[in-house]
Amino acid sequence: MVEIMTMEHKTEMDTKLVKGLVMDHGARHPDMPKKVSDAFILTCNISLEYEKSEVNSGFFYKSADEREKLVKAERAFCDDKIQQIIDLKRAVVGNTDKGFVIVNQKGVDPNSLDALAREGIVALRRAKRRNMERIVLACVELLSTISMM
Repeated sequence: MVEIMTMEHKTEMDTKLVKGLVMDHGARHPDMPKKVSDAFILTCNISLEYEKSEVNSGFFYKSADEREKLVKAERAFCDDKIQQIIDLKRAVVGNTDKGFVIVNQKGVDPNSLDALAREGIVALRRAKRRNMERIVLACVELLSTISMM
């Protein structure tokens, strides 16, 4: 399939054919690699950030300690998912010089981006469904849930 995209402020001389998939996303952390080749790609639709409830709700705390416990529990939930992804990266990449890329349909919070960047993982967040479908068609093996890791 060939899709022709018009890029503003470019000339016809800047045109080139790319054999592969071009994403219109960039890494959202300055320490993430700018270029990755021969990479493993993890496509997912999981939230790697704190999400506010869709219903107007409120929490009433008896003390500041209760609030701190809730904040730590929310952070631990995201950190656990990030650690599973890092463990997966270490298992599949090992000591090779291959890359690892996460393409997520939902968000990734700054703390999670920091942890991923320290591991050399490129994380693309809020990817479009159309791009996700194309990546899945180009990949060989699929995982349907993060617990399968």
